[in-house]
Amino acid sequence: MGKTMKTKKKNVAEKNLTVLNDLKELFKSLTDQNAIIGRDDERIVIDLSKAWFLKDKDISEIYNKSVLIAKNGAMSIFQDFEINREINIMMLNISYSIIENNENYKNFHYFNEIRDLIYSIPIMTQKQREYYKNNHDNLISKLFEITDKDRKNIRESLFGLSDNSSKHH
Repeated sequence: MGKTMKTKKKNVAEKNLTVLNDLKELFKSLTDQNAIIGRDDERIVIDLSKAWFLKDKDISEIYNKSVLIAKNGAMSIFQDFEINREINIMMLNISYSIIENNENYKNFHYFNEIRDLIYSIPIMTQKQREYYKNNHDNLISKLFEITDKDRKNIRESLFGLSDNSSKHH
């Protein structure tokens, strides 16, 4: 029984080390191409025009594989990601577990190293931070608009209701 627990703990540590090494490799490649615009407290901004080697499937894979595991659960390193094709950037939104540096996450092998890696990315200028925060807020606003329109369309298709239905009486 003790050997099984040691094996599981070793596998967890190895898995998390792989996540750390993959992120190091990614950030090194992005840095080599001068593709990292910088970061603020909530996101890392990447210039996709300089990250020519990243395909859409790679971006999803980065997000999906950036998870630390521990005996009591899993923790995503990135909350989500956003791509704005108009200005050709990607924003990796840093998970609150990384931002808060909560003591509860210290039992995840390599948590501190990953947090240090993320915070080693240069901070953007105040002007850049404001610009990308506004960009993020605009994307979220558009998402809510789409969701609201979809909700109305769903309601109409399910119940035959529309905003004009009350005007006929």
